[in-house]
Amino acid sequence: MQCRSVATCLIILSLALLTGAASLPAQNLTGVKAIAASGGTSFALLSDGTVWYWGEDDSWEEVLGGGQTTPLRWGNLTDVVAFSPPLALKSDGTVWAYPYGPDSAPVRVNGLTGAVALAGGWTSLALKSDGTVWEWYGTLAFGVPSTPVPVSGLTEVLAIARLYRDSLAVKRDGTVWTRGDNQDGSLGDGLTNPASTVYGPDLSTPAQVTGLTDIVAVAEGGGHSLALKRDGTVWAWGQNIYGQLGVRTFVIRTTPVQVVAPSTQ
Repeated sequence: MQCRSVATCLIILSLALLTGAASLPAQNLTGVKAIAASGGTSFALLSDGTVWYWGEDDSWEEVLGGGQTTPLRWGNLTDVVAFSPPLALKSDGTVWAYPYGPDSAPVRVNGLTGAVALAGGWTSLALKSDGTVWEWYGTLAFGVPSTPVPVSGLTEVLAIARLYRDSLAVKRDGTVWTRGDNQDGSLGDGLTNPASTVYGPDLSTPAQVTGLTDIVAVAEGGGHSLALKRDGTVWAWGQNIYGQLGVRTFVIRTTPVQVVAPSTQ
């Protein structure tokens, strides 16, 4: 393409981009080993240890709209082995996070080594190889980093989960321990309490969820919790306004109940 002036070239290029005529051939995303999503952003961890994202890339886009429609690489991180927005875990056990959105440069979480699993959210958790759980308030995702501290009372932990108000931990003996504000019975202790904070759990001591044994995995929703037993059954408790507990009712459950069998109709 030849243009008589720079302005003419810019106009032609702009029209071509709008119509798609000048779009570069896109390569499909391949070699993906893990995926995650957070808000309006999608993430993919590739087998080469790099992390890619698309969609919303900063908080302003929640108001202004727009975003990335094709995957972009998140920073210059390599050797990433696990990802839980806004956190990335490298093979050397260090944890990294984006401070203001995935379009910002990754920042290392200070004072944290030996991590083997992550649970990102309004506040963040990291499970270390020694079975201890570490937490930091003022999540890096919103530009207010704080130093991780061990969660008192949690040792011999095998898996963790975190989202918004509450956190879960599975110990090696198959028991489940939880902490948070207990809104809608999300702690599974038979009680409910009003939300204690806006951005995360209060500093309560972890308590065992009664009636759960042989648990191998847990997951947190926006107010409900799930636990997978070794026998393949799933147990749920907490908020149930959308039927997310899977117990054929919309009633809140403050203690774990088994998810019913799938419908055959």
